Amino acid sequence: MATQTKKIVGLKIAIENPDTGVPTNFHVVSSVNIHYKMNTTMVTVDGYFSEKLFDAGKSPVGIPLNINLQGIPENEDAKNWAYRQLIAPIPEGAVDAYLQPILPHEFVGAVLVEREIKAADV
Repeated sequence: MATQTKKIVGLKIAIENPDTGVPTNFHVVSSVNIHYKMNTTMVTVDGYFSEKLFDAGKSPVGIPLNINLQGIPENEDAKNWAYRQLIAPIPEGAVDAYLQPILPHEFVGAVLVEREIKAADV
């Protein structure tokens, strides 16, 4: 017997790719790197012109964006944690590990894209 569950597969938000100037509307986390000592996470995000082109297996637009996030995932899948952190507002007065102000990035306010997946019961 299989159960249905949802999986985060991307983010919807319109951003102009800084490398090419091409508008991208669908974004996926392609890499999550955790630095435990500094309590930070580096997330690499690929941008696509559309979700349809991503689903068709087309290449991302330009160079991926690298975003430094404060904190590390605990008791949650690292990729899902990264998606949730990317869209979350930055608290006023927040600072990084070097006590520098954390500025909002391109993905704050994006919409999570979730899809139903079938998971086998164990």
